[in-house]
Amino acid sequence: MHGAHGYLLSQFLSTVYNRREDRWGASLENRARLIREVTRAVKAAAPSLVLAVRMSPEDYGQTRGVDLDESLQLARWLVEDGAEVLHLSLWRSATNTTKRPESHATPLFREAVGPSVKLVVAGAIWTHAEAEAQLSLGADVVALGRSAIANHDWPSKADEPSLHRAPVAPATLLDEGLSPGFVEYLRAFRGFVG
Repeated sequence: MHGAHGYLLSQFLSTVYNRREDRWGASLENRARLIREVTRAVKAAAPSLVLAVRMSPEDYGQTRGVDLDESLQLARWLVEDGAEVLHLSLWRSATNTTKRPESHATPLFREAVGPSVKLVVAGAIWTHAEAEAQLSLGADVVALGRSAIANHDWPSKADEPSLHRAPVAPATLLDEGLSPGFVEYLRAFRGFVG
């Protein structure tokens, strides 16, 4: 389930986007009601599936009005509701949190949900060393986005000087197997297509 990046589920969590004063807004309990009800409904409808929820722990990009401490509480609730995997979209996984500059999000979430919940971390992971850094902080898995788009064979060249990093030339993306239409779409992601 995608509950990050300012999409619908995260809009309900937001104190900026969610201006409701009824049972779907105001308090964290109310703002979290939609994502929690969806989580429970999905788990009830498909109990044998592994249920993963993606979330943005703090404000960044289209995510606005999301507080780190509220996100930690939400993570606990989502686990109670049946989530078995939390996918943290950190945008910049190498940096610490904004609210707690001395702390990184991965160990905070690991402590909040315990060892039985799998943590996936994403956010500007380009190299093998950057991936290993997240694993050492408590992530079980790292997710690749732009680095895998720019490098179809990322595992074999994650430590190589030939690794394509942003900004990536359109011709390079075409050589990596992307269609011209997808390359044009990727221009919307500031700094990715050079």
